[in-house]
Amino acid sequence: MTENERTLLSGCKRGEKPAWPAFVQQYSPLVYHTIKRTLSLYHTNARPDIVEDLFQDFFLSVLRDDYKKLRQFRGDRGCTLASWLRMVAARLTIDHLREQKTVTVAVSEEIPANDPAPDDSLIGQEEEKLLSAVLDSLS
Repeated sequence: MTENERTLLSGCKRGEKPAWPAFVQQYSPLVYHTIKRTLSLYHTNARPDIVEDLFQDFFLSVLRDDYKKLRQFRGDRGCTLASWLRMVAARLTIDHLREQKTVTVAVSEEIPANDPAPDDSLIGQEEEKLLSAVLDSLS
């Protein structure tokens, strides 16, 4: 991790006012590109409004609960802050796509069925009884 990254990260964690805008300015292009790329990989039409919404959600999620998510960054095993932010942005985007995968089916007012309607079935049984009774009465 570079000294600039370390300074931004520690400044955000301590709540220093100039640190957050500098953090957002430095990583906005990376986050925006990651969200757009992830959407285009998993979704055919990456609408600009969806990209913008996810972009805002990303930075809100990092900021939420006194930078809780940002505090989770450890930087071990050669993981840079930029690669970690890319992973978080991609996961946020994939989670959004999973939520959107609900299948909706339009239901018509009448659902066609292969079985006769209950009324037709009862009428058929009554007709069979009457026919059977008439046949039994014949000589």
